[in-house]
Amino acid sequence: MNAVCKNRSNLKRALFTLALLAALPLALAQRAESQSNSAPAGMSFSHDARGLEKQYEPLLKAYSKGDDEAIDKEFSVFLIPDEDKWFSSYFDAADVNQLKQTYQTKADAYKRSFVNITTKVLHTSSRFHAHCTPPDPNHQTKVQPRPDAPKPTRDVPVEQFHIEFRSDDGKKFSQRANFVYVDGAFRYLGNGAYPFWSMPERPKKTPPEAEN
Repeated sequence: MNAVCKNRSNLKRALFTLALLAALPLALAQRAESQSNSAPAGMSFSHDARGLEKQYEPLLKAYSKGDDEAIDKEFSVFLIPDEDKWFSSYFDAADVNQLKQTYQTKADAYKRSFVNITTKVLHTSSRFHAHCTPPDPNHQTKVQPRPDAPKPTRDVPVEQFHIEFRSDDGKKFSQRANFVYVDGAFRYLGNGAYPFWSMPERPKKTPPEAEN
């Protein structure tokens, strides 16, 4: 009887150990993802337009060099560190998965858009710098938010900036972008008059200015 109890106890300990080992890779992956999206060690960007300009500099430098690995690394700072936690804290649980998927799609498109604009539209490989300012408070947008947009359960501290990208050879383009300041850095939430969950999809023939 004692031997049976001892075997059962050993089996339970073995199963518990296996469960821990199975869960460990997932926990480490989630921690690594969160850390990779953190501001660089020992650094946080000031919570103002100058801080956002400084945050863009390493990314724009990587773009000018065409360094895909560096682009991925520097762009990660613009991503929400823990998407599950962040979206769950502002939206209903039923909306979180769709929001995460849409967010990843929008963020990937934003990362690609800089190369498309500079090489295919402006035809330059020159180094760009960001000049950021708060939007004109008197500007009235003609764009209406999506009627079916998921509703936050509490106010989201979204901040908008007008960003003008200027190149060393005189080329420039601008955009209005939305951010939330999390863990010492600005996190991208989409271009246009509203954050990505409220911004309607732009018709293909609508000029980009209609986003502002």
